[in-house]
Amino acid sequence: MADGGFALSDDPVGALADALRACRDKALLRPRHGDGPRVLFANMRGGAFLLTFELMLAHRLRLDGSEVEFLSCRNLPTCNNRSIDRPEPEFICEGCASTTQRLAGALDFPVRSIKDFRRPGQVQATHESLRHLSTRECFDFSHRGLPVGRLCEVSVSRHLCRDAIADDDFATETWRKYLASAITLIDAYEALLNETSYDLIVAPNGDFFWYNLLYAVAERRGVRVASYESGFLPGYCGSGGYWSFDNRDRVSRLRFADGWNAWRDEPLSDAENARLDAWIREQYRDSFYNPNPVDDPAAIREMLHLDPARPVVTLFSNVSWDGAAVDRRTVFFSMMEWVEQTVAHLAGTDVQVVIRPHPAEDMVMEGNRSRESVAGRLALKCDPLPANVRIVRNDDRVSSYELLRMSDAVVAYTSKIGLEALLHGVPAIIAGDAHFANRGFGRHPASVDEYLRWVESPADLSAPTKHEIEIARRYLYFFLNRTHLQLRFFETSRPFEISRLCISSLDELAEGRIPELDLIVDGLLNNRPILAPREADSLPVADAV
Repeated sequence: MADGGFALSDDPVGALADALRACRDKALLRPRHGDGPRVLFANMRGGAFLLTFELMLAHRLRLDGSEVEFLSCRNLPTCNNRSIDRPEPEFICEGCASTTQRLAGALDFPVRSIKDFRRPGQVQATHESLRHLSTRECFDFSHRGLPVGRLCEVSVSRHLCRDAIADDDFATETWRKYLASAITLIDAYEALLNETSYDLIVAPNGDFFWYNLLYAVAERRGVRVASYESGFLPGYCGSGGYWSFDNRDRVSRLRFADGWNAWRDEPLSDAENARLDAWIREQYRDSFYNPNPVDDPAAIREMLHLDPARPVVTLFSNVSWDGAAVDRRTVFFSMMEWVEQTVAHLAGTDVQVVIRPHPAEDMVMEGNRSRESVAGRLALKCDPLPANVRIVRNDDRVSSYELLRMSDAVVAYTSKIGLEALLHGVPAIIAGDAHFANRGFGRHPASVDEYLRWVESPADLSAPTKHEIEIARRYLYFFLNRTHLQLRFFETSRPFEISRLCISSLDELAEGRIPELDLIVDGLLNNRPILAPREADSLPVADAV
């Protein structure tokens, strides 16, 4: 395949399937049959990127004796292959199911389909039965004892490109379609698991509704679900070079509880500290979102009209509809509620409130653009903005890292900058269920009242202790390095787009050939934490030592 890759073909999926068949035909090793666990790969989204990764894992499991099947989706009222920016073309279900059939078929894997467990007319009847529900009633809806509405929240928010709890007609109808899809999926999952006993289910992500629902159904039955993603390193998601796994939870929640509990008390070596410092320096110099930041404190004060004699609290928000922020509630119902209540409480006080919206609010993400912004929501709640509140515009190019160092306290919802603030000795309050929350550092309010007391007196908050900073450093290194396995089965021409395979024969997947693959398979089959070994040193830093 030329450097342009499969994407330049008139039939990219067909070209990739041909490449997979070529790898199969060159293989001399044959799978063992019947003596291993039964494994189901449930990639319901039908994309070639994750599916090809799964096929590599599946073949290795098959070589070792596992019986492996794939599960595909078909003809739901709606799903996350659609969104407000990408309406519902008729061909999308056909293309999704066809991709799974063609690629899995290239390596001779059987494919089950949701449509085989659906009664005629079931979807339409289910959708009609939900016509009376409001948005809030959809959110609170349950089916077969499962909180279906809450399990769909991430997907609905992603579809709407805004906070999911909205009462306009489009949002309400979107909720009803997701509930109809969810009920169809739950009934199909139950029927499938009644028919077939799986020892292990492997699924991507965990928060999108296909997988969130599957996780809930399987967990109730005692069937283990291992989840994975294409890594969470800034700038590397979708590159195909880093992968994260969790055997005990949805990997999208980034909990990695067993691994962190074992790692927390291990001091970093001198080399690990140096690598982490190099990574931190890289973040400070520039970022994917702000490549040429303004980092002069005097210039920032002038741009934001800040009085150096008054305390500063800086809020770092997320994109409201991103999975990192949705359904991450603790004392606040949502990220937007957190921002609104903070501004309302501090309005007119001596505290200068700086709000740094996530730069991706102004960007197109996977073909979607935000339908709401922090500034827009505040304009609806309090126009004009209180005199002591500043909102940083993305075109101001203010360095987030210099801004946090100028602050008396930093508040993050789930953004990792809350963790990074601690590394700079700045008190940090974590307002949402961030992956780094309750890990031994930072402040985590037990109530809204406690939170508001903290932000109204930021100068009274004690700086993080040396021990807190050390634990925070260990956690950041653990997250960046241990939870990301460096493994590449294919090259990508752009995020989530495969350009060529990196193997020429499926025999290259056999035991002993790729240590990282051996580690993954051992973890999947034996329910062990799937973490990079300490000596891997895979942290991607240009100037690491």
